[in-house]
Amino acid sequence: MDRDHAVLWFAPLLVQVRRGPMTRRALDAIDRGLRERRGRSLRPGARVAAVPYLEDAAPVMNDDLRAEQRRVVHAMLEGLDVRLAPVIGGHGVSAMLQRTLVRGISFADRRVRVASSAEEAAAWVAPHLDVPAAEVVEAVKLARERR
Repeated sequence: MDRDHAVLWFAPLLVQVRRGPMTRRALDAIDRGLRERRGRSLRPGARVAAVPYLEDAAPVMNDDLRAEQRRVVHAMLEGLDVRLAPVIGGHGVSAMLQRTLVRGISFADRRVRVASSAEEAAAWVAPHLDVPAAEVVEAVKLARERR
C-alpha cells in the first residue's frame, strides 16, 4: 500500500500493519479491499478474523479518521462471525495510551480483544478460525516485514 501501511489477506485472516499516521487514502483502500473480499468470497456468517497491528511509532488517529475507521470496522463486522484482535506494539507511554483508547472503543463488543503482541492476538483468533496460532503469528510477521 505505502511505507506506513500494509494490508494482507490470508483468507480468512486479514492483517493490517500501520507504522505511521493513518490517512484517508489508506482507510479508503482498506475499506475497498474488505468490500471486494466480502463480495467475492465471504458468505453471510462466515468465520473471519482481523489483526490490525499498530507499530510503536504509529500516532493516535485524529477524530475524523477515527469515526471513519469505526464505520469501516462496523461494516466489516456486519453479517460475519468475526474476531478482531488489534495489537498495539511497544511498551512505552504512547503504546499504553493507544491500548487504553482501543479498549475504550471496543469495551462492549465480545468479538474484540486488544492484544500487546502477535502471539496474544493469535491465541484469540486462531481457535476461531480453526488454524494453528503459529500460522497467525507468521502472517503478522509477513505483513510487518512488507514495505
